[in-house]
Amino acid sequence: MTFLSTDHIWQQSANQYWPSTNALKCPTIPAGLYQYEKSIAGWFLVRTGDRYEFPYKIYGNHDHIVSRIKAAWTKIEGNLGVLLNGIKGTGKTITAQNIANWAVDAGIPVLVVRHPIPLADVLERFHQEVLVIFDEFEKSHSDKDDQQALLTALDGMARNAHRRLFVFTTNEKTVDTNFIDRPSRIRYCWEFDRLSDDVLEALLTDLLDPDLAPLRASIVTYLQTRKVLSIDVAKTVINEVNMFRQDPSEFAHILNLTEMDALGFTLEILDSNHNPVRTLTPYFTPPRAEMNRLRASLVRSGREKFLNDIASNPLQFSDRSRRILLEFHEGTDNPSDWVCHVQIDPFETWLRKFPKVIDIHHEELLWIDKKPDNWEIPEWAKILQKGEKFDDDDEDEEEGSPRAAFRDWVNAESIYGSKEPADVLVRITPNFESKPIRLTEFVSF
Repeated sequence: MTFLSTDHIWQQSANQYWPSTNALKCPTIPAGLYQYEKSIAGWFLVRTGDRYEFPYKIYGNHDHIVSRIKAAWTKIEGNLGVLLNGIKGTGKTITAQNIANWAVDAGIPVLVVRHPIPLADVLERFHQEVLVIFDEFEKSHSDKDDQQALLTALDGMARNAHRRLFVFTTNEKTVDTNFIDRPSRIRYCWEFDRLSDDVLEALLTDLLDPDLAPLRASIVTYLQTRKVLSIDVAKTVINEVNMFRQDPSEFAHILNLTEMDALGFTLEILDSNHNPVRTLTPYFTPPRAEMNRLRASLVRSGREKFLNDIASNPLQFSDRSRRILLEFHEGTDNPSDWVCHVQIDPFETWLRKFPKVIDIHHEELLWIDKKPDNWEIPEWAKILQKGEKFDDDDEDEEEGSPRAAFRDWVNAESIYGSKEPADVLVRITPNFESKPIRLTEFVSF
């Protein structure tokens, strides 16, 4: 049972502050960090420290958040609520602690709440401004009844003579809907998402062993394709690279980090040196089952099994304008590069230069075949391009005539007519961000 008085007096015993009727001159609580405790004699506050100390480098600049709160606190009337929401390890707690340090410097005590407490009763004893921090609110107040009780307390405090600043941190925005879109309760909501590029670069500069600098680009690629990219995740991966002197692709299948779902893939044609020479399609999405198999092939483990599984089952992909069929034949040292036989729409070939021909092309895909020596644009294509007709003399479709050649093309299975599929080096790169589909890119062979 607590002994409350209207005098807002605290009884101090060492670092403990009890609500009391005993007029030991302690009308206010000194600035510092406090937490709520309870005993058989009633509840009390324990001073846990003067301020937060950071014996490590802090990555990510969230000073703008503290500056905004500081400015708002000096300009607005009444209480102020702040929500810091986002994935774990992105700096929410450190930001809340920096807000606490600013409050302490301003002479404001800080109450850190880690489980439901009779907040209205506690704050009634504060005859002064106070900052209340609810760290990981979705854990400490997971029960809806606890959140409703807190809502009632917050509304009641709006009529208090002394202002309160409330800071909530959440890993998931699982707060009561009555908190959302109610700026009188929570005025600001900052989202803490994935690490920014500059923070990631700073971590690599500070933590990656200098002799492993050639792996820097691979580490960035690996981290940017993880579902969660926090400071903890980045430090773990960099530490793994340092310990085992390995590219992330070598331990991707055993590290407990899930790959982000690809939104699609970029398909490129490579030269013999594995340099991209054409983008066959800038953004395509295969059916879900095929995408999963394809994604599994982009790491070193399971590549042979992947090839065996699809040996007799070519995969067909498409975006909004293109159809492509890939027949995988073998992998390469680069897990994204494959030797394939490729079928494409004739519109993707040299025929794109002859629009009138395209108007009558067949619906089947054509194999990219081996280009014969001294191959030239066929005469029939040039005739049709000009809007002309074949000579009447060609009506018998004599072998070698433009009309006969055109007939052969209509029934063709390949681009150049050799019917020998060419080994095409293809790079398949997952896209993890939405990209516009460029309808003006075509491939000529």
